Amino acid sequence: MPKALKKKNKNIRILQLAYIAIAFIWIILAKLSFYRRIDSGSDDVLTIPLIMFACALIYLLLAITTASLKRIYLYIGLGYTFLNIFLTITDQIGIWDVILFILYLLVVYFLFRLKGEFN
Repeated sequence: MPKALKKKNKNIRILQLAYIAIAFIWIILAKLSFYRRIDSGSDDVLTIPLIMFACALIYLLLAITTASLKRIYLYIGLGYTFLNIFLTITDQIGIWDVILFILYLLVVYFLFRLKGEFN
């Protein structure tokens, strides 16, 4: 296998792992939010956790589809990640936000690095 192809595959795998890590964190946050809402006696227990699970699902789908290197997945990944960066910066800041922000920056870096590979 040529060296350039190995490097491209490594970059794609790192991007996929970053997507999966983001999804995993969103699943954890959704479960925590669900249990906190139950404990607080909130009337609306499902809305926020379902939005968080949807975010995790989108990142898992991006992790799966990125290997196909279709340009649409580059644009969806960039758009959705930039949206989440904006929301992370403008929302309350906690340790999870810092971790997610770093992962979002990693995703953006690798998407731009692989930009020429997407057809």
